[in-house]
Amino acid sequence: MTRPLVVSLVLAAVLSPQAAPAAAGKDKAPRVAARVAVDPSPARPGEPVRISVRLEPPEGVTLNRYPGITLKIDHVEGLDVASREVFVGTRKPVTDVEKFAFEKVPPLVVEAVAGAGSRRGLIRGELKYFYCVKKSGFCAPASRPLEITVPIGG
Repeated sequence: MTRPLVVSLVLAAVLSPQAAPAAAGKDKAPRVAARVAVDPSPARPGEPVRISVRLEPPEGVTLNRYPGITLKIDHVEGLDVASREVFVGTRKPVTDVEKFAFEKVPPLVVEAVAGAGSRRGLIRGELKYFYCVKKSGFCAPASRPLEITVPIGG
């Protein structure tokens, strides 16, 4: 008689709203805002420019230090970027539960040089991160596209 109860509890756990994001895929991940700052703005042709991307998860959601946050740059126009991949976090598993999540997410920084004949710079890429929902304890990987326009003048 205990078998039907165990099966019912397992099905209830699998079909619960907290389990739904795992089945639904990345489309159901919470929307993480990306705030971009360009210094200097406008960038000056032929000179260095620093582009900072700060991720801001919604209330009740954290971003994890491991496996970290990565910006992979797929497309660049009007800029010479120092690296096509930028990372914050740790690539080594975190064993202390208190240190899983970032207290404050550090910015991803793209170092670049503004193109001499360009009026604007363009960066397209993908952000990859691992998030957790505090209330349910649900955690999953997520990704989202990112496009950054850098004004160039001077």
